Amino acid sequence: MCIRDSNNKELVETYKEHLAIKQQLDDIEGELRLLDMISKHYVDSGDQKAAERYRAESQRVRAELNQN
Repeated sequence: MCIRDSNNKELVETYKEHLAIKQQLDDIEGELRLLDMISKHYVDSGDQKAAERYRAESQRVRAELNQN
């Protein structure tokens, strides 16, 4: 594994940790930002299945936000 791959993996893990904190704090805007960043990471790395999972979660949260 090259350094770049390792750094990207660490970065996405950090995003996921921050996502959990944003969810605990009910920071919807922060949650959406992180979901979009994680989805983009997976698109860039070629993992379309994971990208779609995070994109769908972002859409669900955005729809929930728009209902309130």
